[in-house]
Amino acid sequence: MIANNRAWLPGTDAPPEPRQATAAMELVLVLPILVTVIGGIADLGRIIKADMTLSNAVRIGGDYAMSNRFSEDEANGWKLRLRDAVLLESANLNRFDPALLTVDITTEVEADLHTLVTIEASYPVGWTLFWVTPGSRINLRHSVTVRQIR
Repeated sequence: MIANNRAWLPGTDAPPEPRQATAAMELVLVLPILVTVIGGIADLGRIIKADMTLSNAVRIGGDYAMSNRFSEDEANGWKLRLRDAVLLESANLNRFDPALLTVDITTEVEADLHTLVTIEASYPVGWTLFWVTPGSRINLRHSVTVRQIR
C-alpha cells in the first residue's frame, strides 16, 4: 500500500508522515541568499563615484587625465565607478542621436608597483567600472573619441 507517496508496510501503526521543514532548515536555505543581498547593498554604498566631466576645454577627440590616491578605507578592493560625461557641442555634431553615440576610451591604469594596464574598449556614454586595490595610486589618462554611428 502506498500512502503519502511513500512505501508503507502493512502491520505498522500509521504511514510515515512527510518530514516538515524546520525553522533551522529554512534558515540554512535562506541565509546564503540574505547574505548575498545584504552584501550587494553594502557594495553599492562603498562604490566610489569619481565624476570625470569632460569640460568644454576638452574637445572631442582630446585627452583627459586624472591622478588620485585611494586610501585603504576608500578602495579596499571595491569598485571605482567613473562617469565619463561627454559634453557635445552642436558645432561638432549637429543633430546627433545619443543612442547612436559611443565613446572610445583608452585607459592606462598605473599602480604603485609600476605595473601598467591599458584598457581599450568602446563604451556607450554612461558608467564605467574599474577595480581598485587598497593603497594603490591610480593614474587614469583617457583618450576619448566620440563618434557617431551612421
